Amino acid sequence: MAFVTSSAAASVLTVMLIAFDRYLAIKQPLRYFQIMNGLMAGACIAGLWLVSYLIGFLPLGVRVFQQTAYKGPCSFFAVFHPRFVLTLSCVGFFPALLLFVFFYCDMLKIASMHSQQIRKTEHAGALAGAHRPPRTPSDFKAVRTVAVLIGSFTLSWTPFLITSIVQVACQECHLYPVLERYLWLLGVGNSLLNPLIYAYWQKEIRQQFSQMALGMKKGLAAFLLLVSARDGGLQGPRGSARHITTISHSELDG
Repeated sequence: MAFVTSSAAASVLTVMLIAFDRYLAIKQPLRYFQIMNGLMAGACIAGLWLVSYLIGFLPLGVRVFQQTAYKGPCSFFAVFHPRFVLTLSCVGFFPALLLFVFFYCDMLKIASMHSQQIRKTEHAGALAGAHRPPRTPSDFKAVRTVAVLIGSFTLSWTPFLITSIVQVACQECHLYPVLERYLWLLGVGNSLLNPLIYAYWQKEIRQQFSQMALGMKKGLAAFLLLVSARDGGLQGPRGSARHITTISHSELDG
């Protein structure tokens, strides 16, 4: 359960890192590539997973977050005390949600200012009879992507965390089956939504997925052709196997 919690925490922190990356790209467009270079990106990802494992394995070192005695299958609330979820909600989730809202509002304000400047430039160019400069809607695309990420994050994790807080306050409510069978899966399902959202909104991500799928298709085709060539060599004469292999290579080159 500590490993599962660490993975869920890494997913949440990844959404925060993406939001901060888009915020930095809009806030400091001229210095963005100087700040967010390869070394900084690697350090951010390594720090993200380090913090995630610290969060997931925190109950192993803090006994108040452990269930002292339990029976039955290994499940989230059978291993972790509800006060662990309460601590994560108060220290992690709700501050992160406020930070998301700040990023979104500030990015929306900056994008609106950029749009107004572009409209003024176009108006001045139209009065002077000059060529109208092309629009740059990249800021609003970044704001839209962050808004969708924040919305899916909030809708996925809020029911689980609020119901967990209710369970901590009301020990007689017995909301554990609902939390573990439905709301926990809803929160973890946010990890599946994030790559789908980026694959839908970002053209670069779609191109990467297309190249990966094409490479897997070529590799599978090559494997099947080699298997068929080997089976042909075992069942028939060597010349036919050599002929199949030659056809296979010519088809792959084509």
